[in-house]
Amino acid sequence: MSGTRRLEWLSAAGDHIGTTLDLDRTAQELADYVVPNLADATAVDLLESILTGGEGERSGSARAPLTRAMAVAQISRLQHLEPDPVGERAFHLDRGHLDTGS
Repeated sequence: MSGTRRLEWLSAAGDHIGTTLDLDRTAQELADYVVPNLADATAVDLLESILTGGEGERSGSARAPLTRAMAVAQISRLQHLEPDPVGERAFHLDRGHLDTGS
């Protein structure tokens, strides 16, 4: 993507994302803008500490911070995907703990 195109995209994104101070709505606006403009599917998860008034401290283990699913969006042919339900704790696979069998 050219520099000019990136600036146009960011300007348009600014018109659609963050129209209120409501965190839930802003997360959904972000997801709705990203799909289909940048991705086929997206999930917006936030650190739990942000939702409790903190400044983004990581809670939980150092490798897997506690996050909450705030918004999801996907194109129609990906509707079969089952992301973490909005409002529930989001679970992330910690690739550092995968058993590679070696």
